[in-house]
Amino acid sequence: MYFFGLGRNSKLSIAEISSVLEREKIKAEVAEKSAEVLLLNTDKELDVEVLIGELGGTVKLGKVYAIFDANLSELDANFLIRLIGEADKKVFFGISVYELGESTPRLNEVILLSKRLAMEVKKVLSRRGVSSRWVTSKDRILSSVVVKKNKLLTQGAEIVLLVKKDKVYIGKTLVVQEFEEYGKRDYGRPRRNILSGMMPPKLAKIMINLAQAPKDATILDPFCGSGTVLQEGVLLGYNMVGSDESEQAVEAAKENLTWLAEDSGLKVECLRPKTQNLKPKTHQVFQSDVKKLSERLEKNSVDAIVTEPYLGPIKIRGFEVEQVVQELSQLYIQAFKEFKKILKKDGKVVIIFPAYQSKNKIIYLPILDEIKKIGFKIENLLPKNFQTSERNSLIYSRPGQKVLREVSRFVSYPHRPTP
Repeated sequence: MYFFGLGRNSKLSIAEISSVLEREKIKAEVAEKSAEVLLLNTDKELDVEVLIGELGGTVKLGKVYAIFDANLSELDANFLIRLIGEADKKVFFGISVYELGESTPRLNEVILLSKRLAMEVKKVLSRRGVSSRWVTSKDRILSSVVVKKNKLLTQGAEIVLLVKKDKVYIGKTLVVQEFEEYGKRDYGRPRRNILSGMMPPKLAKIMINLAQAPKDATILDPFCGSGTVLQEGVLLGYNMVGSDESEQAVEAAKENLTWLAEDSGLKVECLRPKTQNLKPKTHQVFQSDVKKLSERLEKNSVDAIVTEPYLGPIKIRGFEVEQVVQELSQLYIQAFKEFKKILKKDGKVVIIFPAYQSKNKIIYLPILDEIKKIGFKIENLLPKNFQTSERNSLIYSRPGQKVLREVSRFVSYPHRPTP
């Protein structure tokens, strides 16, 4: 059994985990879930080092080693010490407490118990002549930054208590997300356009994984901007193709990809493709209006499309929403008509639509029926038994945002479905 410490948007994190495991043909059964953590039983051992690098929405990944009853009467310091293991020098350890389910009654009791156990661990280790440090934070869950910077993965351990009403799972963190690398790719690249509403690299990686494309696939971002989706796709090993109507955006994407190649040692070619089948293992960027994509790319030459088109004005007043929705709806419908021409059979589109927060409701683009007529079917992003919206989409947003990101996945029919 593995536990996945989920990112800020837990549903998107779960959708990504499910998509990646399905793509890799790993059978997984949900054991427990909450907004903080997902527990999975898998049919084979997971390569956690590889998996944490591939997942954008998972903060921690570890194994569950034991299950205790709710009062934890049998859990003692010696059990935790065996999980922590030995270290050549000083031992560093920490304990995080996760909640499985809403308002678990015994959560506060377990938190207090974890502190008493931590003090007992220090005493037992001291009697054995072992120096130790108990790493704490103001929160009951240690962040990935705290875990990594305090050597918990290399000179000790982070013990994880996963608390449910009638039981407590005991686990140990094996890997954490490379937060420094994400920050570097976000803030360290040479070209950033804050005014255009940049997509976070983690979200870009999540969307690529939602496409479930095999690793030899060609993925297109037809609204590539400064190249966030392209860079994450390159690092995941895909053949990436980007286009944008803006010449400035294309040049920014090329510059960022060149920087990425120099920084990571990857071979990245930024070429203007001719009207021919895409060559394998190249990463291309060119200028094009989305309505003319089929003039630049061959029919059935793209495995998947992952993109965030123009979402409209960042600041929008209430009376402007209707007009913006109408204009963007036309842009997106025209884009899907081009997508249909260049996608392979059963090719997928993972795309962000703008959604607008208006008082007590969310206003969506009313284009799903039109997209269906073009020859696409919308797919549920979440595994079975997980609740999603009527539109089978997921919302990604930050507090106070007026323009929300609606993440959707479509699959292309071989033929247009009968209305």
